Amino acid sequence: MPHSARPFSLALGIAGALFVGGAALAQEQAAPAEPPSVSGEVPAGASEVIARLGDREITAMDVAIAAEDLAQTLQQLPAEQRDSYLLTYVADLERIAKAARETGIEDEEEFQRRLRYVTDRTLMEAYLGMVGDEAATDEAARDLYEQEIGQAEPQQELHARHILVPTEEEANQIKQQIDEGGDFAALAAEHSKDPGSGQNGGDLGFFTPDQMVPEFAQKAQELEPGEVSDPVQTQFGWHVIKLEDRRDQEKPDFEQVEEQLKSALARQAQRDLIMSLREGSQIEVVGQDGADPANAETDAAPEGDAASENASGAGGSQ
Repeated sequence: MPHSARPFSLALGIAGALFVGGAALAQEQAAPAEPPSVSGEVPAGASEVIARLGDREITAMDVAIAAEDLAQTLQQLPAEQRDSYLLTYVADLERIAKAARETGIEDEEEFQRRLRYVTDRTLMEAYLGMVGDEAATDEAARDLYEQEIGQAEPQQELHARHILVPTEEEANQIKQQIDEGGDFAALAAEHSKDPGSGQNGGDLGFFTPDQMVPEFAQKAQELEPGEVSDPVQTQFGWHVIKLEDRRDQEKPDFEQVEEQLKSALARQAQRDLIMSLREGSQIEVVGQDGADPANAETDAAPEGDAASENASGAGGSQ
């Protein structure tokens, strides 16, 4: 197949990476028979006490935080079981944590380091989420739309058919049959080795040139509607191409790409923050003579920003 890329995209470096924390799954079913509905978003009365475990009060916020952490697990449960599951989990979390404290685990150095890491990560996620949300406003998204899409020249799309065969000899024979009046679609259905288009008369639909491998795209662009190419070779084999039509690609409406634009704005703001903070401090690599502290971070992560890519609070489009 001649495809080398996906259909229309915004070319904005949009990426989404949400980190969802895992947790041990409690099995005991000790929750009330009809607990409050708390398995969705954080309710308005987040501090409302919805259950008690001894002298420990469990609030709607406690259960909402657990619901966020266990989102993937909850999706696998029937809706009517989720509230009970969450309350049981939060109660077991408290029971087990209390028993762990009695052993002195939380005073050990390794535990304290893990606790600091989890605390720092949670702070990072919350702060990056806040920065992203502040950047991803409706006004900023509309400005970005006009800049990147609204004022951009539309790409041209081609509608083509092709017949793919392994050898140049076969391609020449098929081209000769077409020149002698053979039906392109029928020949494609009979001879093409492209499993995606062959049985559909070789029809590739509309595509932009950058969606195809260069040799195929160049040849297709040279054709006029109704014209059939001489055989052209690509990494997939030999192609005979027929151009059916040309048109300008339709621009998406703002509403169609609003969330993508906001995600791009949020991630850019997060990257800018990370880079500005890096300028204020440097990593000193201990025990490596001649190491350049200024290059420690860039050498370790040549692409992307680990912090923003692994933060669950991406902001803007959550």
